[in-house]
Amino acid sequence: MDLDCYFFVDLSVPENDRTMSVLCTDCHDNKMPDVGWFYKGSKEGYGPYEFKCCICGRIVHEAEKDDTDEEKAEATSEDPRG
Repeated sequence: MDLDCYFFVDLSVPENDRTMSVLCTDCHDNKMPDVGWFYKGSKEGYGPYEFKCCICGRIVHEAEKDDTDEEKAEATSEDPRG
């Protein structure tokens, strides 16, 4: 299930090294209430990537696996000895 979250950019990092970070709503409200912008991911959805809170590690959105990913995982987990 997709959760709502906040996105933010750490402006203390050099500009060329900045990336978008994710905060779960609990960490935003309790630890960093003055940063980020709200995203209603529970309604709007997310892309094919995993979104994880940068503070607590809570999964906000788990990347969907497609058939090719599952086939690759099965192929690499097979015992090569037969």
